[in-house]
Amino acid sequence: MKHGKKSIAQRIFNDAMSELKIQELARIRKEAEAAAAKASKSDTAIEHAQQENVDPVAMFVESLNTLMPVIGTLGIKRGGTVYQVPIALSPKRRQQYAIKWMIQACRQRKGRPMSQKIALEVMDVLNMEGTAYNKKTELHKIAEANRAYANLR
Repeated sequence: MKHGKKSIAQRIFNDAMSELKIQELARIRKEAEAAAAKASKSDTAIEHAQQENVDPVAMFVESLNTLMPVIGTLGIKRGGTVYQVPIALSPKRRQQYAIKWMIQACRQRKGRPMSQKIALEVMDVLNMEGTAYNKKTELHKIAEANRAYANLR
């Protein structure tokens, strides 16, 4: 939400959830058609895909939970040197990181409406790929590399 435009943010989010539902149903239908072609069950698998109940809000929450980092780093100065010390993150800080990374990744995608960017980024996170997920893995790698400094806290 930029500049307090809550109604615009809500509209974008609602559009993103409908776009996410459309994408997920298309993916399920495509998988069902592929399975039907293999097993020659033609209509039953396709009808099952159409009846599939998809909850886009649950998918969004799951993607945020996937995106939440477990551990972070804190710069501590000792003897003129700044050490990146790994620390456990509070639940609130974990959620802040996840939301921040999701919004940054969506803003970096160009040429599409924000609702489509959000839907694509949610799908990427659920598939464990994309810009936001890479930021989480990068933070974990940095914390793992600096675990020797954990005693400096």
